[in-house]
Amino acid sequence: MQRREFLAAGAGLAGFALPAMAVSKSRPCGPSSLSVAGGSRISSECMPSTGPADWFQSLEPMRWASVAGGARMKQSWQQGANLSSVLHGRDYWNQELVSRTGRSVLYGNFPDAVFASWNGASLDQRRGELLIVGNGGHTNGPDNGGYALSLRSDRPEWRRMADATPGSHLVGVGDIDQRTEAAVYLDGRPAAMHTCGVPVWANDRVWFPFQNSYYSSGKSSFATFSFDSGLLEAAPDLSRWRADSTLPWRYHGQVSETAAIGGYTFGRGVYDRKNERVFYFGKSGSSYWYLDVDKASPTFEKSLRIRPHGDFSYTCAWAVNVHGLDRNLIVLGSIHSQDLYVLDADRPDDSRSWRVKNASPQMSWDENNPVGPAGYALEYGAVYHSASRRIFLYNPNTLGAGTMRCLSVPVTGNGNYDDAGTWKWSEIALTAYDDDFPKPLSRGADSAGGVYGRFNLIERMDDAGTSALVAATQVGGPTYVCKLDGPA
Repeated sequence: MQRREFLAAGAGLAGFALPAMAVSKSRPCGPSSLSVAGGSRISSECMPSTGPADWFQSLEPMRWASVAGGARMKQSWQQGANLSSVLHGRDYWNQELVSRTGRSVLYGNFPDAVFASWNGASLDQRRGELLIVGNGGHTNGPDNGGYALSLRSDRPEWRRMADATPGSHLVGVGDIDQRTEAAVYLDGRPAAMHTCGVPVWANDRVWFPFQNSYYSSGKSSFATFSFDSGLLEAAPDLSRWRADSTLPWRYHGQVSETAAIGGYTFGRGVYDRKNERVFYFGKSGSSYWYLDVDKASPTFEKSLRIRPHGDFSYTCAWAVNVHGLDRNLIVLGSIHSQDLYVLDADRPDDSRSWRVKNASPQMSWDENNPVGPAGYALEYGAVYHSASRRIFLYNPNTLGAGTMRCLSVPVTGNGNYDDAGTWKWSEIALTAYDDDFPKPLSRGADSAGGVYGRFNLIERMDDAGTSALVAATQVGGPTYVCKLDGPA
């Protein structure tokens, strides 16, 4: 079977038969309501009834603590496996690839490229897991496997969720029609990507609304995919690679975009939880799109391209969904200035639903180069904390490891969004146990290609609704957790 034929066959596997019990287990539980400051309510994915007991409850708020650092760590709850211990080794690809093609696998910076080469992550809010899926891309790695860190565990540790495509079916994808073809290996699964800010978790899947800088050409495609982590829970045998199925990966077709693809690379995905849509904004453009991720919707898994009326254009360094207010917003940080693009997410197809706001005061975003670059927080991780109505930005590669930037959403006295109010920047100085801060991961003398979703927020770590930050910055080192004050 040819690669393109396999891709077409894989697209039809959405109805892959599972035992009745497995299917029932894979259904997410219904939404629940959470109270936030000001008396407003938000809808959230259902959470477990208990969280990690001793280690998390003992943490001091606003202080980084190390987990999943291996046997060298002091406390038993810190000694779970780190990511490097569960990654595939080079021989997983090399032995069969060399015998088949005579060529070795292209894998620069192994194994650090899983993080260092412009790669991000997503956060499974239902299970409290940080997910690394498909991280690689260009000549930096072919790994399209999946890895998870269970943070609500008594001893958090990384595990491999799903095998990558092995060397027997590995191919360095070259020239394809980026508008009509997805970049896939010989087994029909997507080629590894520089995932950057693209992946978004929603409704038991990691969604990829754009295929960014794939292995090994470094080009991109308007293809859309999802990685079905919920299916892996229901049918764990699918975690092992098999040649006759693309699962847990699913292909959802191509976005009908006609503009030059370069403006849409290295963009940001964001989940609109109210409407159950995964948006994608390129680094610059005049159009964007969303995937319908509502399983009850007749257009579930379909992509809709939006080109607002009028002379609209944007740039995007980061994006978040501001929820829990009277307005449902998507906020983008501009890559050229401290301007913000604020979208009424309930009316995404109308240019009048956008507002351009200025955030003050002006701030430097690279301590190594305080007068530049022109890019604005381009490789930062960005999350929204609804209890404090603040957006947190973090990147230890360009700011001090103890520094986190905060952007306050303007609200009125009754807690509603204030469209005429001022968006304000401030800083929080975080501390760390034993001065062990999240460490920058470097490629030689250069910064590590960003943090993206490897800095994230867990909305509910315990029954009290306590939220926490997580930062995964080193493949071979620990991952970091920072308890926050109050609920998500």
